[in-house]
Amino acid sequence: MGNHCGDLAVYTAISCGAEVVITPETGYDEIDVLEKIRYLDTAAKKNHAIVIISEKITDADGLARKISQNTGFSGRATVLGHIQRGGSPTPTDRILASRMGEKAVDLLMNDIGGHCVGIIDNKIISVPIDEALTRPKASRKHLYRLFDRLI
Repeated sequence: MGNHCGDLAVYTAISCGAEVVITPETGYDEIDVLEKIRYLDTAAKKNHAIVIISEKITDADGLARKISQNTGFSGRATVLGHIQRGGSPTPTDRILASRMGEKAVDLLMNDIGGHCVGIIDNKIISVPIDEALTRPKASRKHLYRLFDRLI
C-alpha cells in the first residue's frame, strides 16, 4: 500500500514518532537517511530510530542491513502488510464508514450510479467517478512540514 502516494506512511510516521519517513513525495536518498540515523545515534543520543518506508520505494531488508553496517543501530525490517490491515476499526472509523455507506445507499436508491463517495470539510459528498479520477491530488506538504518539525 502507498506505492504511489505517501499519505499512509506520513500519517504513520507522525502517529508513531518515527525519525525518518521515505515516500514518493520525499524521494529516497540513502546517504541522507544514513546521515540522519547517525546523527540520532551520536548528537541526539537516541538508542533507536523508526524508519517508515512507502511500498516499492526501496528494499526494507536491504536498508536495515545498511543501517546496521553504517550506524550505531541494529537495523531490522518489519513489513506490516496484513497486520496493518487487520486492526480493529476505531469508533471514528465506524462512524465515518456508516456515514459514507448511507450516502452510497441513498445514491443507489435514487438510481444514481458511477459516483464516488468521499468527505470534504466533514461533509459526505459524491462526485462522478470520471471527475474524481481527474481531480488534482490534495497537497500533503503541511503533513511533511509537521513531520520535519516533530523530529
